[in-house]
Amino acid sequence: MTDASPETSAAGLRGHRAFRFLWTADAASQLGTAAATALVPLLAATTLGATPLQMGLLTAAETVAFLVIGLPAGAWIDRTRRRRAVLVGADLVRALLFFGLPVAGWTGVLDFGQLLVTAVLVGVATVFFDAAYQAYLPVVIGLENLETGYARLQITLSVAAAAGPGIGGVLTRVIGAASGLVLTGAGYLASAALLSRVRADVPPIPPRPREVRLRTEIAEGLRYIAGHRQLRPLAVASSVAAFFTAGIISLEILFFTHDLHLDAAGAGVLLALSGVGSVVGAATTGRWTRRVGAARANWLVPLLTWPPHLLLPLAQPGPIGLVLAATGIVVHAAGGTTYNVIVMTRRQHLTPDALRGRVHTSMRVLIWGTMPLGALAAGALAESVGTRATLTLAVAGILVAIVPAAWSAREQ
Repeated sequence: MTDASPETSAAGLRGHRAFRFLWTADAASQLGTAAATALVPLLAATTLGATPLQMGLLTAAETVAFLVIGLPAGAWIDRTRRRRAVLVGADLVRALLFFGLPVAGWTGVLDFGQLLVTAVLVGVATVFFDAAYQAYLPVVIGLENLETGYARLQITLSVAAAAGPGIGGVLTRVIGAASGLVLTGAGYLASAALLSRVRADVPPIPPRPREVRLRTEIAEGLRYIAGHRQLRPLAVASSVAAFFTAGIISLEILFFTHDLHLDAAGAGVLLALSGVGSVVGAATTGRWTRRVGAARANWLVPLLTWPPHLLLPLAQPGPIGLVLAATGIVVHAAGGTTYNVIVMTRRQHLTPDALRGRVHTSMRVLIWGTMPLGALAAGALAESVGTRATLTLAVAGILVAIVPAAWSAREQ
């Protein structure tokens, strides 16, 4: 039994007990994660004195698990009905890892190597959490509520992204970045406790012949994407965007602190503006899809909202530069969030339930698997041509993704 009655399900997500637990758990973990988006790079850049290449390595470490184990994780999730247990276990692992960083800082043994190892292991736990969450959510709330559910979750993520980095910057200034990561660990602990209260029956897993191996099931997910006229160009578009986005993520803290001469709190506030834009994007997603349709919005939204991001690398120290940077960040984040919600919803509707975990994780591997490469490329390039020039190339590169996004709409 799920926690939703037939009446509740018919009315959508209003009064849906299981979704309330999922939503609250998501809020707790997202706030901690958003704080970590400022705390971890600030810890590396200010406390540990990381170079641009090391910042690229750190971003690569955070995402490399999707490339290495993403496919088998998705296939395994499709084989198990214990998806809630996977969610709770992954949260507990991440909490323990993040609690380890402040302890190391307090005892004077924290170094960049531990930060890299923590980033890799957190990424492994996140791969399993993400695959289980995407397979579990449609079971809990139903396909008919997915767009509403994703929009609400995206709003939560966006609010957390608006508040978390600023909190992280202030914590860095007041108690230090390492100590501030206690907040991230606490967020994952709270999420695990709330997720353990969700009750939803996962449909029986269809029996598979004994000779069907894990790699065969992985190949099914990849073949489904490669053969689907809408999913294939969406995978290309998102992969291109992710490659260049990773480059931006790896360098923006260095750009804020070194090029724009901001302190930790100021850098955190500037990072938080992405969350402000994301709130706007999540709140307006439904309006976009109703007016122009989901497929058309997939390329029209990026076309209108991604080019202003070029204002970021053009910014110079001082009030005018900060206004330019803030404008580019907010507008791009709004469009990126709308794009993500629409893509995730379309993908769920275009994928059969039996393949959902594998297709989702295959897409994650194709998309997130480019991020370590993008982060490393940006870090290496910034060592020779500088942070500002590399950021300019990365922001311009994201615009290439609009072409395959438009192609996916043409293939309806």
